[in-house]
Amino acid sequence: MRLIKLFYWGLILIILCPNLTNAQCNTNTSICTSNAGPFKFSTPGAKVSSCLDFWGPGYAYIILYISQNGPLELLIDGNANSGYLDVAIFNIPSGESPCDAIKDNSNEISCNYANYANGCNQIGNYFGCTSKVSSPNVNEGDRLMIVVEDWSNLASNFILKLAPSPSAQSSPANATINPVSTTLMTGCQPYQMTAEDNGGVWSGPESWSGNEISSSGLLDPSLTGAGTFIIDYKIGIDACKSKDFYEITVLENNIIGTDVITACNTYTWIDGNTYTTSNNTATHTLTNAADCDSVVTLDLTINNSNTGTDVITACDTYTWIDGNTYTTSNNTATHTLLNAANCDSVVTLDLTINNSNTGTDVITVCDNYTWIDGITYTTSNNTATHTLLNVTNCDSVVTLDLTINNSNTGTDEITACETYT
Repeated sequence: MRLIKLFYWGLILIILCPNLTNAQCNTNTSICTSNAGPFKFSTPGAKVSSCLDFWGPGYAYIILYISQNGPLELLIDGNANSGYLDVAIFNIPSGESPCDAIKDNSNEISCNYANYANGCNQIGNYFGCTSKVSSPNVNEGDRLMIVVEDWSNLASNFILKLAPSPSAQSSPANATINPVSTTLMTGCQPYQMTAEDNGGVWSGPESWSGNEISSSGLLDPSLTGAGTFIIDYKIGIDACKSKDFYEITVLENNIIGTDVITACNTYTWIDGNTYTTSNNTATHTLTNAADCDSVVTLDLTINNSNTGTDVITACDTYTWIDGNTYTTSNNTATHTLLNAANCDSVVTLDLTINNSNTGTDVITVCDNYTWIDGITYTTSNNTATHTLLNVTNCDSVVTLDLTINNSNTGTDEITACETYT
């Protein structure tokens, strides 16, 4: 009999409703008690299950937030005693929209295409409904989407029941609003508010017209204007409702900032221009994270590097500021220091190396000699030295080579007659 009805409904829908594809997914409906409802059916949507045919006239979408591990014992009980009620259950991956998750059959954890037209459907064995399948195990923290199909169009609503512990239990949704991740400014693109569990209803201050934020949380800063506002978020119904609020600040568009920079000699800014002198008037327009214009003013100080020459005259060798010891003249070596403005100061070496020299002062005298060192020598000497400055103002070391010859005396005895020459 189900096969005949399936063909009949399929034929009617193909003829009368060829464009029936938009799902009426309502994620604001959730349960957190053992009995919940009644829930009404809405118009059908796109096929989202591997076992539901989605040719029936009415559907319902219920979110279940699991708070206790265990087998899922679930009853869908319509307000009619006959007719087929079908059910598919999806585990919603973290961070994914429930209405998107049910489009992926890999997320489906259970499905019961009812084989009895008794107006109910059961997951598990706890309840007495004859249309049943075995229970899937679920874990604390899971989010389940329950899709119910009123295949026969006999029930106008249904209630949902959970078996008591140790079967899986549910809790209210987590309405904690996620912090706004960007700067909001007037005239910017709309911003999507999010919560730990999405699918609830968003609202703003009573003074708003209602267009500033949609019920799904799309906030339009161009409509809010600049200011600080309280955003409310509610999810769930009746005893399962949870809520949160969040204070947001919307700034005027084109916030002006100053880019303070100190550079040496030249600087290429974000506008692509290279500046060689200080500048505090240039501006540049950026697009910020909120997709709005942000005007930046340059405050640039250009400090200059400098150069100099270190002129040095030295004797024999010289160790310069670069740590190198030079033994010959040099006018090419350079060394970089930092000047008072913290820019490079390049020093070039202009080094003249003059050489010291040595010599020997060879002297031969009689009896004694007073040398250039002021000492009077009475004997020969070849070790004494004395340092003078040569014509290049370097040391000139003179070694004494002195030979002392001595004078002597004697008696010439002569006896002569008359005369003696």
